[in-house]
Amino acid sequence: MKKNLCIFNARLVDKVLDCKGLVVISEGKILSVMQGNFNQEQASKIAVDICNQKEEDIDFFDACGLVLQPSFIDMHAHFRYPGQSAKEDLNSGLNSAVAGGFGTLVLMPNTQPVVSSLQDATQICKEVESFGLADVYQTVSLTKGFDG
Repeated sequence: MKKNLCIFNARLVDKVLDCKGLVVISEGKILSVMQGNFNQEQASKIAVDICNQKEEDIDFFDACGLVLQPSFIDMHAHFRYPGQSAKEDLNSGLNSAVAGGFGTLVLMPNTQPVVSSLQDATQICKEVESFGLADVYQTVSLTKGFDG
C-alpha cells in the first residue's frame, strides 16, 4: 500500500459530525477532513494538492455506503493471553477486536499465569505492538498472583 490514502464518499461520524465527506491520510496521519460529496476526479485533485504528491502515489478508496468514524475503546477486555491460547491468543484477540471496530483495549490480568508485574505487562504490550493492529494497555493484579 502507498503511504498516501484518500477516502471519499464516506459517511463521517464523530462527536460533532454526521455527514458525507473525504479524508486524506499520509504516513498514517490524517492531513485533512472535508465535508461534502466528492467524485473520484474531485477527490484526486484535493488529495494531490494536500499530499503534494502525484496521483499515482495516492491510493483512492470510494467508501460509498460505508461509515468512517474513530475506533472504539474497550476498557475491560479479556484476552486469554498468556496461558490460555487454546481459548484465544494475541492474534485471534487482536483481529477480533479490530474487526469489531476497537482500536484501544485495556486487558485484564486474570490469565494463567496472572499478570502481576510491570515486567510481564510490558512484555505483553511489546508483543501486541509487533502486530500493529491496536493500542493495548495491560493491567496488573494488585497482589502477586491474586494471592490477597
